[in-house]
Amino acid sequence: MNTASLLAGYDLHNLTVGVLGGHSALDVTHGAKQLGFKTLAVARKGREKTYDKYYRTKGDKGCIDEVIIVNDFQEILLAKHQQKMRDLNTILVHNRYFWVYFDDFTQVEEKLNVPIFGSRTLLKLEERDQEYNQYDLLNDAGIRIPKIFKSAKEIDRLSIVKASE
Repeated sequence: MNTASLLAGYDLHNLTVGVLGGHSALDVTHGAKQLGFKTLAVARKGREKTYDKYYRTKGDKGCIDEVIIVNDFQEILLAKHQQKMRDLNTILVHNRYFWVYFDDFTQVEEKLNVPIFGSRTLLKLEERDQEYNQYDLLNDAGIRIPKIFKSAKEIDRLSIVKASE
């Protein structure tokens, strides 16, 4: 999908910033509201109160204007949810949730008919278990990265340990 076809029919002066309801959703929507954008959060059922109740826009309070509640984030591929996002001129701001909660990355790349801020293909590089990932990209660019130990037995210095997920 190319950007021009994804933006076809969009009112570019009336955009909505959309996010998947996760760890960075409130940061993104708060910033979007400060910049005058409408906002939308896709929330998983059982976790929707944060977006639908506590941070729902009421006057000058809150930062979530619209909420789409799904059982599973993969449901954003359903036509009814895509149509709602398109009707609201939504541009999704992606985060790692797209790849953690989608069984098949290509579904988002090929079937999501909603614009995403950034690159659909580069986002999957965030997954460290991909054959070619963010560390390879950083190395190719000559950017230093922290040393990666394959097991605890290899650690021979003071280290910060980050567990997967």
